[in-house]
Amino acid sequence: FFDKVGDAAAALAEARAMVDDGVKVDEALAVVERILGKTDADVAVRNDALEVLRAQYVAADRNADVERVLAIALTFAPETERIALHRELARRAEERGDPGAALEHWAAVLGLDPTDETAEEKLVALAEATAAFGRLAQALEVASRRATQSSRRVGLLLSAADVRARADRDAAETLYREVLDGEGVATRFRRDAARRLSAILDVPERRADRLAAFERVAELETEQAERRRVLGLVARLATALGEIDRALGGWARRLSADPGDVEALEARIELLEKAERHAELVDALLHRAALPMPAVLRRDDLVRAAAVLAGPLADA
Repeated sequence: FFDKVGDAAAALAEARAMVDDGVKVDEALAVVERILGKTDADVAVRNDALEVLRAQYVAADRNADVERVLAIALTFAPETERIALHRELARRAEERGDPGAALEHWAAVLGLDPTDETAEEKLVALAEATAAFGRLAQALEVASRRATQSSRRVGLLLSAADVRARADRDAAETLYREVLDGEGVATRFRRDAARRLSAILDVPERRADRLAAFERVAELETEQAERRRVLGLVARLATALGEIDRALGGWARRLSADPGDVEALEARIELLEKAERHAELVDALLHRAALPMPAVLRRDDLVRAAAVLAGPLADA
């Protein structure tokens, strides 16, 4: 009938009646399979064919056939229906012990609906179980590119970067910098990106880049104690690199927040003395001497300041 008339809808109705009546069921299902695969048939008819086949194959416990026809349906189903199909295929793949296939379907779900946090959780768990970190990072990045909500987009991109950082620091750096320099990206995301960037740059040959990353963290940090800590890292690393102005700047920013910061005062005075920046050294000594401290220490700072004024600055 199908070959002679070519009417998919009429053929499906006839085949369905045969299946319901138990007449030549295998032949009828073969016709329904052909309708399902007929690319020029109406989508609604193909969907009806899918439901006939799914019901019969599930009832007969023909799981491989269920997955096969669902995969065919993926080729013509609209986006919202593809999400449901991928979910079912992921579940079936997990049940039959194929985490690789399940991972691919959850990746597809997340790509189609980047807001689906359950899909993300499933994807991450499967990737951890199979060490498929490259595929996980790829899926997260694809989802981030398709996300329309800014916070979700950036969150997925950071997650992708974190996964990349396990084995590909260059790729991770690119993603972290995309977040850090992104227009309109919230401060908290930029700060997280700067922190994580500084961590992957912790290799001898990237110390200058790590210094710049620390400086960005300090700019973006809102928690006072953490900002103080990071500025100390900036100053110490800059000193090690011979970047005296940047080191002094780090200590100066700590002092602007806390003029009585003993560590910053001592380090700044030591740097100024080594760099023979006499006028600034005198100012720093006098500043410290004006702070509450034991008289003997105050006297030492005043004596040192006087010695500089009488020596290197005598003719200034």
